[in-house]
Amino acid sequence: MGLDVEAAVARILSVDDLDERALVVGRLEESLHPDDLDGQSAIRAAWRDEIAARVDQVVNGDAGLVDAEQTYRLVPAELAGIGK
Repeated sequence: MGLDVEAAVARILSVDDLDERALVVGRLEESLHPDDLDGQSAIRAAWRDEIAARVDQVVNGDAGLVDAEQTYRLVPAELAGIGK
């Protein structure tokens, strides 16, 4: 019996929890590149740790946040200073 792909996709899209849906996407992606699982898994884990640390900084009030207008002013100056 073949898999009804459209039904499978609809079922996954019906999952409200985005973390659970992301888990499915990650597993599917890993299945497409089975020879590179170790390298990609390590990279994903490092990014998850980095993102979690940054979220914690924001939630705990340890991050210095700026509004969009200030960011638009700061970014060109930062980019101009690269390589000098």
